[in-house]
Amino acid sequence: MDIPFDQYSQPIIEKYGLKRVGHEWHGPCPNCGGDDRFWIADHNGKLKHHCRKDCALSDRTRHMEQDGLLPKFEPQVPDVPRPPKCDVPYHIQKRIELAGTGAVCDGNTVVVEIRDIETDEFRGKQFINSDGSKRFSPGMKKEGAGTFIGEKSDVLYVTEGWADAVVLYLVTGQQVFFALDANALPASAKQLKAQGYNVIVAADNDEAGRKAVKAAGLPHVTPPVVKDWWDLWDSEGDAAVRAALENVVDPVTVSITSGYKIWSGNELLKADFPPTEWLLKPYLPTPTLALIAGAPKVGKSWIAMEFGLQVAEAGYGTLYIASEDNEQRFQSRLRRLRPFAASPEFKVLPMLSSEKALPQGVAALELITNFVAENPNLRCVIIDTVASIRNPSEREKNYEVTSTEFGNLRQLAHKLGIAIVVVHHNRKSTGMEASPIEMILGSTGISATVETIMVLQRQKGTQDINMLLTGKDIEEQELTFKWTAQGYQAAGVSVEAALGDTQRAVLNVIRERPRCTQHFIAEEISRDKSQVSKAVGRLIECGLVQRLDDGTLAPSN
Repeated sequence: MDIPFDQYSQPIIEKYGLKRVGHEWHGPCPNCGGDDRFWIADHNGKLKHHCRKDCALSDRTRHMEQDGLLPKFEPQVPDVPRPPKCDVPYHIQKRIELAGTGAVCDGNTVVVEIRDIETDEFRGKQFINSDGSKRFSPGMKKEGAGTFIGEKSDVLYVTEGWADAVVLYLVTGQQVFFALDANALPASAKQLKAQGYNVIVAADNDEAGRKAVKAAGLPHVTPPVVKDWWDLWDSEGDAAVRAALENVVDPVTVSITSGYKIWSGNELLKADFPPTEWLLKPYLPTPTLALIAGAPKVGKSWIAMEFGLQVAEAGYGTLYIASEDNEQRFQSRLRRLRPFAASPEFKVLPMLSSEKALPQGVAALELITNFVAENPNLRCVIIDTVASIRNPSEREKNYEVTSTEFGNLRQLAHKLGIAIVVVHHNRKSTGMEASPIEMILGSTGISATVETIMVLQRQKGTQDINMLLTGKDIEEQELTFKWTAQGYQAAGVSVEAALGDTQRAVLNVIRERPRCTQHFIAEEISRDKSQVSKAVGRLIECGLVQRLDDGTLAPSN
């Protein structure tokens, strides 16, 4: 139903206390509540409303009708008695007119007639219920069948869903073919191409849609970020759909070398690149794929949480995906790290308390992409542990498989301009490892692919830990973290952390007064000459101090 914006907008704005933001008015949703989820806008003179929590259009409309802000509307269904408590039909929820779409409304069910592509013979029907659930006529063969919307035109868009097909037809005026679903789309699109249609596959932006595009091998286009074409139209309008449709990719004309830029040596020398950006120095440059690894119970989650909190406190949005924690367990740790308050930029997803399981593989990458799209300030995503999003396997993953998995994560971090931090385990030590990096569990493809590596090892007899920190943008170093009442706290370079009070005092004097003598140091810190001599000898052994030719002392370079 078309609702005039000028007539009905002002009472809604006043009733819900909406605030103007650009060409929209934002505020709490009358249906699901929550701040700044609901908005209204003028769409070609008609009132459009939406909730970013994705509650049902019909529910929001019903609440505004009950508040006396919108006229009550009962869908007219000719010759069909309306049952009690009938839900609002699907096409009305989607704001779609049925005329010319190849569909009719039977009660509160939208029925789409499906025909053979070549013969135009009747194949069956799709039934779309008011709750969005769909079913086809029993035993109906989907390949080579579907529904044309509109008259033949210069272009034929081929879509997975009926609502997507109707939106593209209404926005472009071009003919559209509803191909029933992603599985049936490739074969039907090829058949239409063989019949002479100028086919453009307009698939959904999800894993199934990308598979359909690849299988069809035809010119294609997908909506940006959002899942399907109706979503894009609903959230951003006609102009956004038209703009997205201009980004058609033709697999035939795309060169195999497109997307690659070859630099000459002189070009690189003259290029002006921005300095490395840090979310948390010296641990997290951005963009990067970072790895925190260590033995079980060594403190990986404590370190990851501390880093995430510090990133958030620096003003960068941070999401911590805790695959092995529930809300209470995470709260207990958080209260120890930040007993009084935590930054509002720090968000947590405790998976053991979530209704849905964490997706794996490509679906997990899509989930991270959507998190970033919905939270523009999100600059750091911590995944504890990375095993929760990896594709399951019955055998040890080889180098090629592992490097591909972690390579996809690294590519996503750079595409989104964020730091992705994954927490991972070490293997059991054999005593034969040449370095801590060799203790990372799994294929060497992991350490070869990630860009920032942090390997944790517990100091014997204490809860303190040493960290080997290395990476493509980081100078390799060993750091020590002390266990305190508020978790792990950085104690500095691990060699220095082990120094005694006298040794540290001597080192500070040498750094402040290079080329000083032992006699000067003894007087400066009020220590015996023998104590200073022993301390200097230890500092030279550790590589922190050097004795110059004239006998004076200076920091090592």
